[in-house]
Amino acid sequence: MFSYAAEFLSIILLILLVAHYYDPMRIQSPFGRRYWQCLVVTGASMALNGACVLTIAYSDRVPLWLNMLLNTVYFAIAYLMAEVFTLYLLEKLMAHVYEPSCLRRAKAITRGTLAALLALLLINIPTGVIFYFDDARQYCRGPANAVGYSQAVVAVGLLVICYCRNRASVDKGMRRVIRLGIPMVGALIVFQRLNQHILLNGTIAVCLAILLFLNFQTEKIDRDTLTGLRNRRSFLLEAEDALKEQRPIQILSVSLCQFSAINLSFGYQRGDEVLYHIARWLEQTFGRSGRVFRMGPVTFLVELPYSGEAEAARCVAAVQQRFSQPWELGKREHLVEAKVMELLITQAGDFTTPWLIECLEYGKRLLKRGGRDYLRFDDAAAAALSRRRYLTSFLQRSIEEGRIQVWYQPVYCTADRKFCSAEALVRLQDEYGAFISPAEFIPLAEESGLIEGINRQVMEKVCDLLERGLPGTLQGVSINLSMRQLSYPDFARDLFDLMQGKGIPVERLLLEITERMLISEDDAVRENFDQLARLDFRFFLDDFGTGYSNFSGVLQFPFTTIKLDKSLIKDLEEEKRRTSVEVLIDLFHRTGFEVVAEGIETEEQAEQLTAIGVDYLQGFYFARPMPEGELIRFMEKNS
Repeated sequence: MFSYAAEFLSIILLILLVAHYYDPMRIQSPFGRRYWQCLVVTGASMALNGACVLTIAYSDRVPLWLNMLLNTVYFAIAYLMAEVFTLYLLEKLMAHVYEPSCLRRAKAITRGTLAALLALLLINIPTGVIFYFDDARQYCRGPANAVGYSQAVVAVGLLVICYCRNRASVDKGMRRVIRLGIPMVGALIVFQRLNQHILLNGTIAVCLAILLFLNFQTEKIDRDTLTGLRNRRSFLLEAEDALKEQRPIQILSVSLCQFSAINLSFGYQRGDEVLYHIARWLEQTFGRSGRVFRMGPVTFLVELPYSGEAEAARCVAAVQQRFSQPWELGKREHLVEAKVMELLITQAGDFTTPWLIECLEYGKRLLKRGGRDYLRFDDAAAAALSRRRYLTSFLQRSIEEGRIQVWYQPVYCTADRKFCSAEALVRLQDEYGAFISPAEFIPLAEESGLIEGINRQVMEKVCDLLERGLPGTLQGVSINLSMRQLSYPDFARDLFDLMQGKGIPVERLLLEITERMLISEDDAVRENFDQLARLDFRFFLDDFGTGYSNFSGVLQFPFTTIKLDKSLIKDLEEEKRRTSVEVLIDLFHRTGFEVVAEGIETEEQAEQLTAIGVDYLQGFYFARPMPEGELIRFMEKNS
């Protein structure tokens, strides 16, 4: 009886595991379905094992063919059980490895091993190499009875090899399973081989199933620990299922605004309580017909079946109405502002899960940028996101293929009455030759991190021009520096070394900085400013007057020249505006700055600004931006 005790206890544990794991409302991931296969095949193996033990005990009353059939099926299921567990472990191990060849080979070896064992099992029927029944109908082990353990040896070998080759990409949970599972399974197999009267096949499988459950399949993995709501992982599974079934759904993204004020004023525990109460209200309001998820620290998603515009509008109104009122926690009330973004999917065939996530993230960004409390993600927003995706991809290709263009706009010196410098400007053409506005692709490049590649190509092309020599009366070229460039710790030294290597004097390259960089608290930015100034580079403050800085802020940085934004110089015929510009220019001159006026489009503007003392003029009136070849011809003509 003792020999069956372990299997009996394992059956109880398996029943508890199945009862805890089974949820008809739960959307299973591919790993979840594979784990369910492990449980089912383990249960079938243990049931057949019990049936075999029973029929062998009464072999004198059971037909020989039935005993042979049950034991053959048991061995086949046991081999299949080992293969299913091995596939689960291999797929989980390689989940974050993007080179599929290793996993393909490992699966092929695993399935080849299974096929060989099943073939041997068929050979066993006439030969008895695995098991047979003697003349007294007693069960006997054949010479190859232990061949099934070769599966475990192969599985362990494959797991160790794949783990060692891809260790950096293996998550912590899988590392824990490798460290604990392999020794545990190995110890149980050795124990069974030394005590062949004790049955442990089911015990081994159940122990491994429990280890996998604790690390990967427990419900806590799909739940947010603070609110108890379903988490981002669960939403991705739910969304994928809804899209496959093409169910019309309504998704509400509820983002809490300025929530940090509650944490700072009342403490994080109070903030967590507010989040918990908000989560409970969302669950109580929408949980019966839909699902509620916590997607981020202060972002919730509500997924509802779409049943028409009226019901969709009612759900949005319910959220807006509730957040217009305070949340009462004890004796305190907290008013929490929320922005709602609505996404309707009525034709799921047009969506994929990654595209859905992109829509939700982009919709939140539009909502924040527009200063509104509600936004429906409509066709226009989808088209803008598609355009954004296209531009990101096109920018990447353009950088890789060196298709970033540099054009130059000459700058006119009012004192010398000639063009003395030029500003380098980035230009980009699409596949059809049409120009893409810098106002469109530069912000995108900054957000996506591609600005570094653009800046590098601009720097190289400008330095090539400076190395060959500037045409006509030009004395220097200005380039616009990005925050990313100035945040790079070695930028100043790298730029100086580049120019030294090409034999370019530092005064030939003028560095333009936008006002918004002045508010940066990055130490590397300030250090690069100081180092470049010590190396005698000249700085221009670009776009002064757009609202980011004031005069005292300008004095803290080593600027030599101030470029007035075109918004400051329009309508100079108005006496008040003209006077303010005159005072501003005079103030800059008194503190040692030169002044450039941008956006000059008419002769009248040029004359007015020259009269009030502007040092340099730049704009379409004098010259539009032009390619390098055209710049050379322009300067030959105007020098």
